[in-house]
Amino acid sequence: MIRDPGSDIVYAEAVHNEKGRPVLIFSEAEEMRATFAVKKGSKKYIAQYRGSSILWEELFDLVNDPGERIDLSGDENNRQVLDELRSELSSHMRTLGMGLMEIERRFKSLKSKRVKA
Repeated sequence: MIRDPGSDIVYAEAVHNEKGRPVLIFSEAEEMRATFAVKKGSKKYIAQYRGSSILWEELFDLVNDPGERIDLSGDENNRQVLDELRSELSSHMRTLGMGLMEIERRFKSLKSKRVKA
């Protein structure tokens, strides 16, 4: 988890396999997935990717739903917040050099090394 100094934004990243287990050694996973989250104020956005494709995304209002049970990502009234947090997360990932294409490239490279060994 990373807190943006001087703001109320918090980021989190996790890399895991197709079964949801953390990937400690890329070459041992059949498929790599990445889950990213950003919390800004009372809103939290979570997205899971496989390669450059979004598998799913969720948006929560932590004041009214602290247990994160009501996904607001499909609610048109929250479209602006959803777009803002998507953009915030994308910018953060680029800053870290964690673009989805780069993560997928690294994973495929390490997988091919395992196959050759």
